[in-house]
Order: sequence, then C-alpha cells, then structure tokens
Amino acid sequence: MKEITIFDLEKLKNKMGKAGKSPKTIQHVLATIRQVFNRAINTDIFTGPNPVSKIKFPKINNQRIRFLNNSEAELLLEVIKEKSEQVHDMVLLSLHTGMRAKEIFQLMWRNIDFENDMIHVVDTKNTESRYAYMSDTVKEMLQINLQKKTTDFIFPDSNGNPTKYLSKTFPRVVEDLGFNNDVTDDRNKVVFHTLRHTFASWQVQGGMDLYTLQKLMGHKSFQMVQRYAHLATDNLKKATLIFNRLYNEKEKIIPFPKKA
Repeated sequence: MKEITIFDLEKLKNKMGKAGKSPKTIQHVLATIRQVFNRAINTDIFTGPNPVSKIKFPKINNQRIRFLNNSEAELLLEVIKEKSEQVHDMVLLSLHTGMRAKEIFQLMWRNIDFENDMIHVVDTKNTESRYAYMSDTVKEMLQINLQKKTTDFIFPDSNGNPTKYLSKTFPRVVEDLGFNNDVTDDRNKVVFHTLRHTFASWQVQGGMDLYTLQKLMGHKSFQMVQRYAHLATDNLKKATLIFNRLYNEKEKIIPFPKKA
C-alpha cells in the first residue's frame, strides 16, 4: 500500500475512462480504494494520508429526465392491473404522492390518516419523516386494501413481511409497452423511480412552486428540485400576465414610484 501513489491512481482513473467505463463505475472503484485505505489507517496497518483524498472524482449526472404523460401513465396502470393488483397499487401510489419504492414497501397501516387524507412517510432516504397527501383515487385504493388487511404492512410479501424487492412485473410491462425502445441514455429510461419524477413534473406543471415541491418530495437541498424549474415557464408567463393586467387597471393596484 505504501507503494501506491497519487500518480498510480490518476493513471488508473484515466485507463478506466479510455476503456469506456462510466463515471459512476470509476467513482465506485475509487471509493472502494479509499475505504480500504481508511480501514488500514484506522487499524494502524497503514500510516500516512489517504492518497485517494487528492484524486478528483468524475462528475455524475444521473438525474432522471424522462417523465410520463397522462396517456402513458393511464396505459401503464391499465396493463399492470391485469398482471398484478399489488404492483398496480404501488405504481398508483408513487404517481400520486411521489413516494419512493422503499418508502412504499415499508408503509404500514398506522401511517395512514384517512380523516385528514395524509400519509406519514417514515424510513425515508434522508432519514427525515414527511407527510404525503392522498388524492381521492389513492384514498379509495387504500380503503379497498384495508378491507383485505392481513398484516400491519399495506403491501406485504407472501410471508406477511414488508416487500424488499420490486416485482419483475413492472419492468416486464414497461418492456411490453415499448417505453424504453431505442433508449440508450439511462436518464431517459422508464424505471420505477420515473413515477416519482413524473409526480414532481406534474406538480410543477400544475403551478406548484419549487419550495413547496422540495418539502413535499422530502429533498434536503433546494438544488434537488431546481431541475424542474424549466417546467414552470408557463407559470412564470401567467404570473407576468397577471401582473400586467393588475398594473394596467385604472385603480393601479400595484403602485410604482413616480419619476422625479
């Protein structure tokens, strides 16, 4: 380990890049090496600075671009329902609330507040609980499932435990519908997380501001929702038209200082 230098690591990084390895793979390799050195340092097997700390990791842009339109979402729900009622309900819940797959898997009946149409989302990716709000369609779906309740989990596996993995039904239906035909960029591929991205995109297109969306999605940083800003252009235009209308009214509701 003492013979490994920063130059060696840069050479490794460049070699992987020339071999066509993705930035994510290169990051993973460098992170693994960093962990090995950290472990060796913490156990006094190795002394000195971690050479990986001076290596610049390649940047990754893996933000989802693709989101479903209304027709695609309706078609997806229709076909999936014929294959699996449970997967259909999971898809519906994610489309209407923006919940992640893991959050849905862990969802329990005690997290549902039918009186206030709220879902308490716990065990989130950011370890901070939040609330999702039920549409009429989601509320009806959950009430139907409540009548068939067998465990504390809303979407249990065959043993009554929380689901751990997404059913293969979803990717199979997506493939059958041809949503990913000729798509080479992973960011444009339809996966389960696309449903969460679709929810966010629809909300912004419907007029929701980005700050509210950040809280609804459970993002820690505002930067995470800025990717949806371009979808709000129509809303900004409408806001400007409202401003113009108010300013041009006789009573001048919005006063401007007079010129000197």
